[in-house]
Amino acid sequence: MTGGTVELRRGAELLALTGLAFTQPVLDVLGSSPETFVFRGVEGAQIVLFALAVALVPTAVLWLGGFATSVFGPRVRLGVHVVTVGMLAGIAVLVAVRLADLTRGGPALAVAVAAGIGAALLYLRVSQVRLFLLYLSPLPLLAVGLFCFSSSVSGLVTGGEGEVVAEVDSTRPVVMLVLDEFPTATLLDADGTIDAEQFPAFARLSQQSTWFRNYTTHNAGTVQAVPSLLSGTLPTRGRAPLYTDWPDNLFTLLGGSYQMAVQESVTQLCPPDVCDNAARTVTQRTAIEGEGLGGLVGDTREVLRQLVSLNAEPEVQVDAFAEEIISVDAPDQMDAEARDDVTNQPARFTDFIDGLVLAEEPTLHFVHLILPHGPWRFFPDGTEYASPDADPEGEVGGTWTDAWPAELTRLRLELQAQYTDALVGQTIDRLQESGLWEDALVVVVADHGGSFIVDQPGRALSSANAHEVMWTPLFIRDPALAPGIDETDIEATDLLPTMADLLGIELPYAVDGASAVSDPDTSGTKRYQRLQNPFQPEPDALLNIDTAGNYRRLLSDLWPTVDVDDPVGSFYRQYPLGDLYGRDVAELEVGQLGGSAELDQLDAIQEGGDEAQPAYLGGQVDLDGIDPDEAWVVVAVDGVVQGFSRLFAMLDADTAFSMLVDQDVVGGQPHDVDLYVVASPTGPLHPLTLP
Repeated sequence: MTGGTVELRRGAELLALTGLAFTQPVLDVLGSSPETFVFRGVEGAQIVLFALAVALVPTAVLWLGGFATSVFGPRVRLGVHVVTVGMLAGIAVLVAVRLADLTRGGPALAVAVAAGIGAALLYLRVSQVRLFLLYLSPLPLLAVGLFCFSSSVSGLVTGGEGEVVAEVDSTRPVVMLVLDEFPTATLLDADGTIDAEQFPAFARLSQQSTWFRNYTTHNAGTVQAVPSLLSGTLPTRGRAPLYTDWPDNLFTLLGGSYQMAVQESVTQLCPPDVCDNAARTVTQRTAIEGEGLGGLVGDTREVLRQLVSLNAEPEVQVDAFAEEIISVDAPDQMDAEARDDVTNQPARFTDFIDGLVLAEEPTLHFVHLILPHGPWRFFPDGTEYASPDADPEGEVGGTWTDAWPAELTRLRLELQAQYTDALVGQTIDRLQESGLWEDALVVVVADHGGSFIVDQPGRALSSANAHEVMWTPLFIRDPALAPGIDETDIEATDLLPTMADLLGIELPYAVDGASAVSDPDTSGTKRYQRLQNPFQPEPDALLNIDTAGNYRRLLSDLWPTVDVDDPVGSFYRQYPLGDLYGRDVAELEVGQLGGSAELDQLDAIQEGGDEAQPAYLGGQVDLDGIDPDEAWVVVAVDGVVQGFSRLFAMLDADTAFSMLVDQDVVGGQPHDVDLYVVASPTGPLHPLTLP
């Protein structure tokens, strides 16, 4: 063969192997996550170009790199190609082993290395192997085709017009704020009402609207829960969160008669010909970092990282959707007094607030905020801190295996919920200032909850956590409803028919729910659509959940009260080491060296800077002569104890720790940080060496 033919063949071989190692597994993961593309604002031809890039760019880079070595002679060029073949084969085997959950860590690496060496030798010695790779070279393009036209993403590629209801008998404006991963339990005080000290805006809302305290979701996944509550239909497997799969929903109901000011996040239930139609939309959009193909490239890198990780979960997911925030000093039309509530706010929330004005035509004002959903990274005033890459830490296989990370994460959720409360307060203020408050149908609802019970899943439903997973806040303000607590049994599928009832609209299609106003549910059971996944091993089933028992548990199993004046300090003071918090290390007994530690935020604390505060401190320890089951890790910043942690197990560490320090302790300036271990609550501090 000529040199050109040889190089073309080598390119085809690399195309086959990159298809096995990268293209097919990456597109398979992303193809099951259309919400990723919706969140990044990528659709149509952009998705096709992205898929082609995933298929062809790795091959092109590897082939060009290998071809450049031709200047050193044919033997070097061949050697580089054989090494590349072995490397790709090893990665392909590692990915397969990971996804099948056959083994992890060192054994997985050993299998991959052996497979790579074996593949390289077979490539050199067996011509049929080279021929097989040649035949396999169309694989990446086949993966692209399946991804674009047969996966859950296909609706974003092919598009199509949504069928809207031509006209409805309503001229009232509608304002809807959808929150995310917000258990009702977060809000409750000892009397079963809203803790007004922690959540003044929600308390205010509960007094000026109807609080349906017995409201529940049908599923704990956002991409199922949000479409369900907006469509009035139960979740089912295989439906992407797109208007093509959920054609009958709030947006298509009002889209023929209303102007649309819609801010969706991980769903695209409003058809583009409605919400992107200049004649119908009044939506304001601020360009934010992370949108478009650039953000999608970052998601792809994260998928690759998980695929080749030696200790990650076998299920690779893309679900770290974090609201992009802007400083309140950014120019916009918000009232100056409301700015003092928080230091940062989500960009899409700013656009939502700016659009809350009375208009001549009836308008649907809608926003779905991914708050207080993790990653948990906000203090109540909006100060941002850096959350860990795998947030939450300590939830192994979707289950809380240790009390400490569950309780610390619950605190972080409550702090982020207080930040969310401030945004709700701004919304109420703006509605009252604009005049919409008196005339509009106003709905504030959360899509699903979350649980922090030890030995129970964080999101998958169990008999022990249903009251935290299923029960979420719902507030409706309408002249036809009396303000205050309403105990009516209401589910997510009842929300759309209830809103239609209050607007005087007769739904032109059947739904799985009914109006809580004119046809309330008296069955005594709640419906929950269980969908099997790695964290929910039971098969798909529509479950009937006891209402009364779980509702009583919601009102009785109260979360610890958070001191709004000192939330972090009060959290630590409830534990056996509480007396250490805030004390100078110089006043305490310090013993001999206790071992070594790795601290994830060490450089950020020591160097300072203007980035998100390094307030979350995680890492792992290697102890010397101290029982890890009895040990506590203690952190001192500038010589003062600012937190501590029990040790717990994660996938890649048996002695991990996690702490949250107060927002006034770190950030901005460089700080000294020291770690210690104590063998008992009354024992001396034993220093831990840091890198």
